[in-house]
Amino acid sequence: MNTFKKNGGFTLVELIVVIAILAVLAGIAVPAYSGYLQSAEKAGDITALSAVKTAAVAAMATEGGVDNIRVEVADNKITAVTVNIESVTPASEGDEATEDGVVLYSTAAEADSEAAKAFAQYIEVAECELTYFETGAQWSGDEWAVYPTPTEGE
Repeated sequence: MNTFKKNGGFTLVELIVVIAILAVLAGIAVPAYSGYLQSAEKAGDITALSAVKTAAVAAMATEGGVDNIRVEVADNKITAVTVNIESVTPASEGDEATEDGVVLYSTAAEADSEAAKAFAQYIEVAECELTYFETGAQWSGDEWAVYPTPTEGE
């Protein structure tokens, strides 16, 4: 009794169909995954910037409410934190002030002001890394935005 054995393999057409389906799924998944990564980077940066904001508000609590916070970034590291306050600029005698506000942190020069010392007690800025806000961030009102604002030509 001779039985005919049937091979259990796949045909070439079946394999090509499976490869085509996988290619379509990959084409859909890669852009979605990229969007997820960008959202995750932004969420991580906003978490770090929220800590900076909390420290800045706490450091300036005796001087008046903080109206605007600018964070400058280079090589994914924070290089400067400057605040504008609602009451007075500079906040108190000895504070390093620019036309933009009171400098709470700067890698260019050591800030010896009372506000800068208070700010340093609340947060170690050098440990914050930002990837989404690669040029800097600005807080005004109730949310963080990219600083400086990109021009339309970019």
